[in-house]
Amino acid sequence: MSKVEQISEEQLEDITFRNIIHWRKDELERILDGEKVIDVIPQSNQRRKLYRDGILVSKYKRAGRTIALTPKAKKLLEEIL
Repeated sequence: MSKVEQISEEQLEDITFRNIIHWRKDELERILDGEKVIDVIPQSNQRRKLYRDGILVSKYKRAGRTIALTPKAKKLLEEIL
């Protein structure tokens, strides 16, 4: 019999986060280069998933709402590139 390694919930979240960054690397790179998130990912349900997974964050400034990558997502994306 083979032993199954126990993965903690935190490790699983980290693995999922890294996988999403890899899958959407091209789109996230365009966002990092300054393109608007809405132009890169026009489907609202896809953006909502990225908010939920901690990759996108919405900031409200004086001129309106700005959507950007979270610091954790930026760091990981820069490591990949």
